Amino acid sequence: MSNPNFEDEEEKPLDPAAERLQAKLKGLLLVSSLIMGLGLTAVLSAIIYRVVKDDGEPDWATRANIEALIEDPLTGDIVGTSLDGSRMAITLRTEKGLRVLVVDVNSGSVQRQVDLIGQR
Repeated sequence: MSNPNFEDEEEKPLDPAAERLQAKLKGLLLVSSLIMGLGLTAVLSAIIYRVVKDDGEPDWATRANIEALIEDPLTGDIVGTSLDGSRMAITLRTEKGLRVLVVDVNSGSVQRQVDLIGQR
């Protein structure tokens, strides 16, 4: 067992049942290999399609000047911002209190405006 020499041994011929089984297994191996190849090709082509396709301006590309986007001028100091998809909430501190503007970053239109007026 330390030095097996398989080249000297003659292969015995297979009986007909074993040959049929071997042929059937070769066929199954071929079919499963083709299905795996088709699946891999489909996945790679989907990845390449998503990388290569150009559908205009990407969703994450926003304009740098928010003040130019908003129809109403920003009056007050910006306290905070929050981004949710294509909507941005801008919190402003005005003379009357806090104002929250919800802006669509793609179109630049103000969707909502909430004035929070309170006394201390």
